[in-house]
Amino acid sequence: MTNKNYDLEFLRGLSVLLVFFFHFNTDLFNSFFVGVDIFFLISGYVITASILRKDKFNLSSFYLRRFKRIYPNLLFIIFVFAVIFFAFYDFLPHEFDQNFFSIIFSIFGISNIFYSLNPNLFYFTDDIRWLIHTWSLSIEIQYYFLIGLFFYIHFKLFRLNANFIIYFKIFIITLFIVSFVIFILPEKKFISDYYSLPARLWEFALGSIAYLFPYKKKLNFNYLLVVFLASISFASYLSLTYKFDILIAVFFSYTMIVFSENSNNYNFTNFFKFFGKISYSFYLWHLIIISFFFNLTEFYIFNFIIIFLLTLFLSVLTFNFIEIKFNKNFIYDHYFKKSINLILVSASVLLLYSLTINQTIIIKSFNSLNKYATNFFHVVDKVNSQTNKFKRIFVKKFDHCENEQESFKWYTRVNCLKENSNSKLVYILGDSYGDHIVPVVSKTFLDSDLYLARLDNCYIIKSVKCDRDRINQIFNQYLKISKKYDEKIVIISLYGNDYSQKNISQILNKLEALNTVVIFVYPHPSVNVYKNEKKINKYYLTKKNDLKILKNFNNLILLDTFESICLDCNLDKYKQIFLDGHHFSLNSSLSLIELFRKVNF
Repeated sequence: MTNKNYDLEFLRGLSVLLVFFFHFNTDLFNSFFVGVDIFFLISGYVITASILRKDKFNLSSFYLRRFKRIYPNLLFIIFVFAVIFFAFYDFLPHEFDQNFFSIIFSIFGISNIFYSLNPNLFYFTDDIRWLIHTWSLSIEIQYYFLIGLFFYIHFKLFRLNANFIIYFKIFIITLFIVSFVIFILPEKKFISDYYSLPARLWEFALGSIAYLFPYKKKLNFNYLLVVFLASISFASYLSLTYKFDILIAVFFSYTMIVFSENSNNYNFTNFFKFFGKISYSFYLWHLIIISFFFNLTEFYIFNFIIIFLLTLFLSVLTFNFIEIKFNKNFIYDHYFKKSINLILVSASVLLLYSLTINQTIIIKSFNSLNKYATNFFHVVDKVNSQTNKFKRIFVKKFDHCENEQESFKWYTRVNCLKENSNSKLVYILGDSYGDHIVPVVSKTFLDSDLYLARLDNCYIIKSVKCDRDRINQIFNQYLKISKKYDEKIVIISLYGNDYSQKNISQILNKLEALNTVVIFVYPHPSVNVYKNEKKINKYYLTKKNDLKILKNFNNLILLDTFESICLDCNLDKYKQIFLDGHHFSLNSSLSLIELFRKVNF
C-alpha cells in the first residue's frame, strides 16, 4: 500500500470516529458531523484514481464492484436491526414509521430524499437516531451511479483522443464550481439543503481534483492534523453554521491529501488506519448501537465504553465475514453484471417516465407504501410483546380502512381509519394533537366512518404563518370525501393557542357552508407550562381571549379536555396523563369518552 493510500486510510478512520462522537453527543461535538464530508472527498479521489489508472472502463463491472462493496453489509445490518427493533424493542409511534421508511428508502439508495421530505427529521437535533445516517450512503450510491455513467460516456467518446485527461479535468472543475455555488446558496429542498446531492457533488469533485492535480512540495501531515482538529473543535465551541464547518473539514482534508504525506508508522497512526479499514462497517453499526444503548445506565462514561466496544466488535465481525468475503470475484459475476445492466436500464426508464410524463406514479407508490406500513404494523403488533406499547397511541392500531381517497403527502395527509357507514362521517383535522384523540373518537363514534387529516396550527395561530394554498387542498379533499354523507362532523384538534379571529373565521365559515358540525378541542397546557406559575397564568389569559373568539361562532361545539381530565390535580398526577409531557397516553385519551359522547350524532 502506498503512502498516499495510508493517508486516505488514516483520514477514513479519523472521519468515522468524528461521526461517532457527534452522534454520541451532538451538543458537545456539534461540528464533528463533518466526518461524512471527508468521506465524500475520499470517495471522489479513490474512484477517480481507480478508473483513470486503467486503459478501459466497463460500466457493469464498475457497478458490480460498488454493489458488492455496499449492499451485502448494508442488507445484513438492516436485517439484524429490523428483527430486533420490530420484534423486541419498545418503540415509540413515530419511530415505527421512521424506521419502516428508512429501511425501504435506504435499500433503494434514496434515504436522503426521504429525510429531506420529512420536516421532523432534520439532522441537527438531539433526536438523531436509528438509520438517519444512511442519508450519506444514499448520496454515495447516487454519486456512483452518475459518475459511472459519465466515465462510460467519456471513455466511449474520448478514450483515443489526446485530450482525454484535459476534457475530464474541465468537466470535474466545472462540476466543482457549479455544485459549490449551489452549496453556498440559501437552502432549498432537493437542491441545496443538507441532504441534497447537488450541493454535495463539489466534495466528490474536489477529491477528483486532488488526484488530478498532485503537488510535490510536502507539508508536515501531523501539524496539519493538529491544526484541523483544533479548528473543528473550536468550531464546535462557537456553534457555527454547518456549512462553515463543512468548508473547514473539506479544505483541510484536501490540503492533507495533496500537500502532505503521512509516512510514519506510530501506534497513534496505526490506530486510525485500523478504524479506516473497518470504517464502513463501523459507520453502519454505530448509530444503531447508540440508539439502542444510549440510556443503558445512569453512568455516561460507562455507556460510552459499552457502546464503543460493542460497535467495534460487530464492525470487526461484519468486516471479516461479509465485507472481505463479498469483495472477491465469484464465478457468477458474469451473470450478475447482466442482471445489473437490466435492472439499471429498467429503473432509469421508469424513473425518467415517472418524473417527466406520469408523476402520479411516484405519488401512488408512496401511498401504497404507507398502506403496506399499516399492514406491517398489524403484524408487528401481534409479535412484539412490549408492555409499554399498550400505553401509547399508535394511530395505525386504529387503521382498518384502505381506499382511493387516501393521500399521504405530509402537509395534506388524509388517512381513512374506519369505513362502515354510508351516512355518517367523522373527520379529524389536526396535527399530533389530532392523532392523540383518535382512540377516544374511534370508540365514541362506533357506527361512523372515520378519517384523520393533517391540519397545521399555522392556519389559526397569530404568530405562525404557512402556505395558504395548502388550506384549499385540505378543504377540497374534505369536500370530495364528505359529499356522499348525510351527517358530517369535523373535529379540529391542534397544538398551540393565541388564535387569529380572521384565520379561524376562514376555516369555520367554509365548514359551515358544507353543512358540517364543527367540534373544536381546545388544547391543554403541557407539563412544562403546568408546573410553571408564570407560564400557566399566561396560558389562562390566552385561553380566555381565545374562547371569546370561538364563542362568536354559533354552530361551533367547544370541548375543553383540560377541564375534563385534570383541572385541579397536582403535578405528579398531571404528568401521568401524558406520554411525553404533551400527548395523551392511550388510557388518558379513552378517559375522555364521556366528554365526546355529549356531542354524538
